[in-house]
Amino acid sequence: MLKNVLLIAFMCIVGIAIVSFFIYSISKCGNIGNELLQIQAKKRKGKVIKPSVFSFEFTKPILFFYHNDIKISLFPFGAKPAIGASGTMIPPAALYHILIKFNLDSLKGFNLFIRSKSIYTEIVKLVKFNLINIQVGNPAFNEEFVIKTNNENLAYSVLTNNIQNKLLEYSEYSEYYYKLVKPIIKIGKGSFILTLPAIPKTDKGYDDVIDIALMFCDRLKEIG
Repeated sequence: MLKNVLLIAFMCIVGIAIVSFFIYSISKCGNIGNELLQIQAKKRKGKVIKPSVFSFEFTKPILFFYHNDIKISLFPFGAKPAIGASGTMIPPAALYHILIKFNLDSLKGFNLFIRSKSIYTEIVKLVKFNLINIQVGNPAFNEEFVIKTNNENLAYSVLTNNIQNKLLEYSEYSEYYYKLVKPIIKIGKGSFILTLPAIPKTDKGYDDVIDIALMFCDRLKEIG
């Protein structure tokens, strides 16, 4: 009887220790991300909201700011422990993707999907029947990205040479995929979403990926 009580007590202590370490690790990662986001918030006259470590998902601080009267949100999603490409366990902090989002009424009814070519994009070709595959006048861009839309003329108008070049130039190293990755662009249901399957490691990295979103924002507002 006493042995059972001691065993249960030991297991409880171990469990509490593991949970405490887990929460501390998430909190520490949040503090690291918070430093760079605070710099961005100061530059862009925005604010950072730090979610509780008890949130449903493992989240880093969320950045909000306004650009030409349009609210821009930057936040992580889909973070969870998993097995990486090398077969090793990847901690939650290394799995963060960032998502930059804004809404525009003029986007309603317009769909645009841009992503680096992969097996996934081949599947998308079979699934997204309502979108047509297009190419632009830049061979390098066509080689790197799949572009799908429901409005060919509007898509061409959105994808200026400057936006194409910026997307081609930018990449960030992903600790999950063990390679450089590029942003994924999705426009639909009145929203623009830029997803980066990695976390920028420097202030300049954040500057560059946010600038891509803002270039789209300015162009969409201009032609909207």
